[in-house]
Amino acid sequence: MSELLERTRGNLTFLSVHPVLDQMARDILGGLPDAACDGPPTTVYCGVHQEFGDAWSRPGFRIAIQTEQLYEAGGAALWPSRKRSNLQRILKAVRRSHRVLDLSACNAAFYDAELGLPKNRQKLSFGPHIFPDTPLPYTPPTKDGILFFGWTGGKRRKSVLQGIEGVEVTLVADGTFYDALDRMIRDHRAVLNIHFEAGVYTEAPRLLSAYVCGKPVISELLDPGFEPRVHYHLLGSDTAFDPQAVFDAFSAHVTSKFSFAAYLGSLGNRAV
Repeated sequence: MSELLERTRGNLTFLSVHPVLDQMARDILGGLPDAACDGPPTTVYCGVHQEFGDAWSRPGFRIAIQTEQLYEAGGAALWPSRKRSNLQRILKAVRRSHRVLDLSACNAAFYDAELGLPKNRQKLSFGPHIFPDTPLPYTPPTKDGILFFGWTGGKRRKSVLQGIEGVEVTLVADGTFYDALDRMIRDHRAVLNIHFEAGVYTEAPRLLSAYVCGKPVISELLDPGFEPRVHYHLLGSDTAFDPQAVFDAFSAHVTSKFSFAAYLGSLGNRAV
C-alpha cells in the first residue's frame, strides 16, 4: 500500500493514496459549504481501485468514490476493467463502505454483473458529483496556448497531441500537482482533455481541476452528461471557441447537477 494522504475539514475526512486523487480531494473539499462538513463523522475514500488496507476500519460513515473508467458510453470495456486487481478492490470497497459514488454511469454494467446482494446494489450512485454547488468565476488567461496534464506515455495520446494544429499546447511535467499545477492552469486559455483509450467517456477529476481554476475544457467526446460545443469545446471542431461562454455554461451545468454537497445531502443523516 502507498502512503495514505489525508485531508480533513470539520467532520469530513478524505483519504487517497496518490497525488492525483489527493488533488481531487482537495478540490472537492474546497468547493463545499461549511454546513456540508459539519454532519456526522464521515470518511471519503478517493480512488477505490487502489488499496486502502487498514484505513477501511475507521469508525463513522464511509463513502467510496470510484474514479476509474471501466466502460465507455458505447459499452466497450476499457483498460481498468482488464486488471482484475482493480475490480477486486472496487468490490471490496462496496462491501466495506456505506455508500459508493461511481463517477461514470457507463460503469453500471460492472456492478450488475458482479454484485449479488441487493443491499450492496442499494449503496450505489452514479455520475460526476464532485463539483462545487456555487458557481466559480472565469479566469482570463495570461497566455494564448492550452494546457495538457496527465500521462503522455500512451501511443494514442501522443498521436492525438502530434495532430493538433493552430494552437500551442503546453505539456505539464510529470509530478506537477497542487498550487504549481493551479498556476499553470490559470495562465492558459483552456485545459485539453485527451482520452487514454478510444471511446466516449468523461475524465471528471481533470474537468474539476480545470473548473476550480476558472478554465474551460477542450476535449474529445465526453459521455452524454456533457454537451459538446456547449459545456466543452470539441477538439477538432470548426466552430468558434469562446472560452468564457463555454466556461459559464459548464459552470451552470455542474453546480446545478453534479455538486458533491447535493450528493452528501441525498444521503440523509448518514447514520451508521
